[in-house]
Amino acid sequence: MTETALVTGAAGHTGTFMIRYLREKGYRVIATDLAKCARDELFLGAKWTADDSMMAELCKEGDEFTYINADLMDKKSLEPLFEHNIDVVFSIASLYDYFALLDILRKINVGGVRNLAELVIDKSNAKHFIHWSTCGVYGEPKYKKDEKGYPIPVDETTPYNPPNFYSISKME
Repeated sequence: MTETALVTGAAGHTGTFMIRYLREKGYRVIATDLAKCARDELFLGAKWTADDSMMAELCKEGDEFTYINADLMDKKSLEPLFEHNIDVVFSIASLYDYFALLDILRKINVGGVRNLAELVIDKSNAKHFIHWSTCGVYGEPKYKKDEKGYPIPVDETTPYNPPNFYSISKME
């Protein structure tokens, strides 16, 4: 039986790659993001996102893909996503902007993810919820070295030390 994956932030850089990867692995994909005009307004044209024709091309590649516009900050707009039987959620969407105010970052990166997580709990039988964050929550890494002298990155036991508003919102 084919598993179904929900991908948020589907029109962003990571989201478009995740969709292709999941489809290559045989998943049925339910993808969501803001409408293109809303993404452009939010990012003021300064961040790359897939245009409508690229999303249409992904849709044409087979019937194992459904694209639904939704807004993490509008919980009601997320509800149609859960009319599908979802096995795994890839929570990739965020406002990735080092210059945005902390208030708007919190609305999207904290409140929006909370809306999504609540709906996953209330309206789905998803077995997995995988949330993208940033290594920036740990601040400037101080790499240890392994026995060959290669750097070892930080792990989840490293204390938080976010250096900017974006990283603070992702930590929260």
